[in-house]
Amino acid sequence: MSELDRGTATPLYLQVKAWMLDQIDRGAFRPHRRIPSERALSDRFGISRMTVRQALLELTQEGRLYSRVGKGTFVADLPISQSLRGLTGFSEDMRALGIAPSSRVLRAEIVPVPAECRSALRLAATAPVLVLQRLRLADGVPLTIETAHLTFPDMNRLIGMELSHSLYDLLRSEFSIVPASAEMEAVARRGRPQEIALLDMPGDIAVLALERTTFDLAGVPFEHTTSVFRGDRYRLAMHLTLEGGG
Repeated sequence: MSELDRGTATPLYLQVKAWMLDQIDRGAFRPHRRIPSERALSDRFGISRMTVRQALLELTQEGRLYSRVGKGTFVADLPISQSLRGLTGFSEDMRALGIAPSSRVLRAEIVPVPAECRSALRLAATAPVLVLQRLRLADGVPLTIETAHLTFPDMNRLIGMELSHSLYDLLRSEFSIVPASAEMEAVARRGRPQEIALLDMPGDIAVLALERTTFDLAGVPFEHTTSVFRGDRYRLAMHLTLEGGG
C-alpha cells in the first residue's frame, strides 16, 4: 500500500495506520528509529495533520510506537509475551525467548519487613528481610523493576554475592532453596515518576504490576516480589483448560 484510496469507505486515518504497520512489518521503519513527522506524513499523503495524528495516536496506544517530548515518535519493539505455564524467573523466561537478560542492582540491604509483606511471608512485625531491587533489561532495554523481599536462614550472605544474574539459580546452588510454587496477582496502573524514569517510558503508558509470593518445597514462603513492567512491551499469556461442564 503506497497511496490512500479516497474512493473507499475506509477512513483515511485507518489507511495511514495500515501503511505505517506495513512499513514497520517490512523493516522500513525499524525499532527505536524515528518515523517521519506529522507534517512530513501530512504532505506525503495530502491530508490534514489531525488525520495523521489520529493514526499515530492509535499506534501509540497499541504499543507499536512511542513518543519522546521534543524528539519525535519512534517505532517500539514488539511486546514480549510470557506464558504462565510454570514457575520461572526473569532470566529463564528471557533466555527461553532468545532474549539476553541482564540486571542492574538498585538496592540490596536488610530492613524490617514492610507491612504489605508480613502476611504473605508469615513474619512478625519486627522480623528482618533482605530487600533486593533490580532493574531488569531485555537485550539491554529496560523492561521491569523487580523488588524482592526475601526471608531465609543466612540471607545476610546474599548481599556480598553477584546479584545481577538469576536469583533463583543462586538460591538453588548456594542456599539449597528450590522455588516450588507461587501465588500471583496482576494489576494495571499508571506508572509512578521513579518507575517512568527507570523504565525510560512515556508517562502516558500504563504499567503492569505483578505481585508474587514464592514457596519452597516444604511450602514455606521465602520471597515476596513486586515486578513493574512496561505495559507497552510486556504481555502475559495463559493456557486455560475447562474443568467440569461448560
